[in-house]
Amino acid sequence: MKELKKEQLEDLYVWLEKFEMPQINRNVNRNFSDCVLLAQILKQLYPKFVDIHNYPPRNSTALKLDNWQTLNRKVLQKLGLSQSNESLDRLAKGVPGAIEHLLYQIMIQSNMDLQRNKIPTNDNNIDDDENIMIVNVSKKVGDALVQVPQKMILYSMYEQAQDEIAEKDRTIALLSQKVTHLENFLKLKSERIENLCCQLTGGGPSKRYFNGESVIVSHPNSSSCLSY
Repeated sequence: MKELKKEQLEDLYVWLEKFEMPQINRNVNRNFSDCVLLAQILKQLYPKFVDIHNYPPRNSTALKLDNWQTLNRKVLQKLGLSQSNESLDRLAKGVPGAIEHLLYQIMIQSNMDLQRNKIPTNDNNIDDDENIMIVNVSKKVGDALVQVPQKMILYSMYEQAQDEIAEKDRTIALLSQKVTHLENFLKLKSERIENLCCQLTGGGPSKRYFNGESVIVSHPNSSSCLSY
């Protein structure tokens, strides 16, 4: 982890002042160690991504680390700022320089998003699914390369979706066969009822079935004869 230069630190603290949190400028390594302050800052920047109740104040390092792991999974990964386990451990322990380095990354990212009008608000249609990540990809616009946020899912989720689609296709094909069978069955039933009605009323010839084929059978009172 590279240490921030003096100019970078000055820019960072000027940026932090706009959040109007007095505790930010007092022992930042300790005050940010339970992740609560950073969650509050990110809530202002990316309100759709952050649920403050997920980050209660913590005292022990283990519980602080739990907060950081949650923030990393639910928020930082979606912003393309995923942190390593080693970095999360330093943040939870309040190692000098760790939080400044992350805050500087967030400052740069949020400024870029503001310039591109990509800061999501509560009105944006952004999915909160933990399996969906937002990463920055390079795309050529004119003669320049720009970073554009793009949603990505795990390949295992893609395979699962493909399997579900294939299973639904098989179910649809099976149901289609059953519908065809029922239609044929109803047709035979309808003809059978018609024949019975004809016999009851002493009508003319009626249809009957021999070896799966329909034949015309004359009524006893009719002069018609059996025909195929």
